[in-house]
Amino acid sequence: MVDEVRERLRRVLEVEGYIDEDGAWAYFEGAREVVRELEALIASRPREVVRLAEYAVELLEAADVDDDGGLVDDVLERVQVVHFDACAAGEPDPVELAESLVALALASENGVFLTVLPDYGQILGRAGLDRYRELLDQAAGQPQSAQRRFAIDRMVELAAATSVY
Repeated sequence: MVDEVRERLRRVLEVEGYIDEDGAWAYFEGAREVVRELEALIASRPREVVRLAEYAVELLEAADVDDDGGLVDDVLERVQVVHFDACAAGEPDPVELAESLVALALASENGVFLTVLPDYGQILGRAGLDRYRELLDQAAGQPQSAQRRFAIDRMVELAAATSVY
């Protein structure tokens, strides 16, 4: 079942070339449909949905689609909600989760997972939050674009304000 959903994500979300305005609506309708499939799996396969949602984010971010209507942001926001719900239901490894969240946020051109804290604080726990902060410290010491610098600064700010109790 999970492999089938992963393949469906790839078929629906992976784009070769450019999708113009005429094809964008159909693309985003397909995207919404596969996100609903992910939602339906949360109760039975939450840990798998975490990884599938991350895969969906990667595919959506890589797609070159005419998005004058802001539809990609809507779909990405929904995928982030699915990811959070799956994490809350499935108790993923906190260190691995921190690594995924930081990597995806720093790679994103759309602000995906940029402001996950404090919401993910309890899911990450002490070990995950420590790893999250460690990765941000490492990233801050590397050369970067203004956009990436902004992302790191915002994530550091939110991490500093997040406590685990």
